Amino acid sequence: MDYWVYDCLGDAYARKKDVKPAIENYQLAVSTYCKLFNTTEKAIR
Repeated sequence: MDYWVYDCLGDAYARKKDVKPAIENYQLAVSTYCKLFNTTEKAIR
């Protein structure tokens, strides 16, 4: 899946105030983004 799908899932959970799955999906989004663009989270920051 593309990173934006995980980001949207994170947004949906965050709107429902369901914190744990929101954070998990945001983490998956960042991880997927890094793999897709061959970068690291440190480089993005």
